Amino acid sequence: GDVVTMGNNSSFGGFVIDGTLLTGNGVTINGVNGASVSDVQISNVGGAGILVQDVAANSSTTIVNTIIENAAGPAFHVNRGAGDIGFNSTSTTLDPSFASIVNSSNEAVLIEDRLGGNVNMFGATIDDVGAGGIVIRGNVAGFPSLGNVTIDNATITDAGGTGINVQNVDGSVTFRSTVRPATTVTSAIGTSVNIVEQ
Repeated sequence: GDVVTMGNNSSFGGFVIDGTLLTGNGVTINGVNGASVSDVQISNVGGAGILVQDVAANSSTTIVNTIIENAAGPAFHVNRGAGDIGFNSTSTTLDPSFASIVNSSNEAVLIEDRLGGNVNMFGATIDDVGAGGIVIRGNVAGFPSLGNVTIDNATITDAGGTGINVQNVDGSVTFRSTVRPATTVTSAIGTSVNIVEQ
């Protein structure tokens, strides 16, 4: 099962999660009215590094100075929900930053079927090698994923398909570079950047 499951307005911080031989997610935040995760290192889990799912509208879920490495599932997975979500770093010059994702399996970031709210990854660094890159999508035609997304400092190399894939989204999607020269996609097997409005 999942290593940590968060409750309403709960806080979790200062732990190392090594999920070797475990099949679940590192941290699951599901159906709650906000939660806080800080200073956590998650590695080698069998599911998602962090799953944020169905969080309530007008709620705030904050993930600060947290590292996700080598998750078998999506490293950072946001599914449905309408609350604001942050995966942020307090460091402003470091690379990798205090909030970082190192990924080589499935998506580094998967955001899908949102009903509203913002997802921000301010100051985070993302290194995706030979995997699924970054995906932001609505899975049902005519029902776009809603809300705005900001992703900082993404480097995607040798993606197994598309490097950055944005499909069926109603909202602004912004890629920024705060500690790196640029967002880069190198040697993707498929399209480097795919943006499709459905």
